[in-house]
Amino acid sequence: MNDNYYIYVNDYGTIKHFCNGKLHKTDGPAIEESNGTKAYFINGKLHREDGPAIEYFNGLKKYYLCGKEYSYEEWLKIKNLVVFL
Repeated sequence: MNDNYYIYVNDYGTIKHFCNGKLHKTDGPAIEESNGTKAYFINGKLHREDGPAIEYFNGLKKYYLCGKEYSYEEWLKIKNLVVFL
């Protein structure tokens, strides 16, 4: 596999994981901000099957699958019906 994987850390301590120029990490958040906010990306799209794709430092959570935002209730229904590749 010829994937170009790299990690970028800015001056504020925010960590970003990239693969082939897109935010991407399969085993954790692709973005971890110094304030505690976390965001999960697969191939440049917000995506998480086992929890919120964005967890803000203040406790707010947002749910995404394949880059599309869903309410928590919608996310639960969809993730239980679909097998993601």
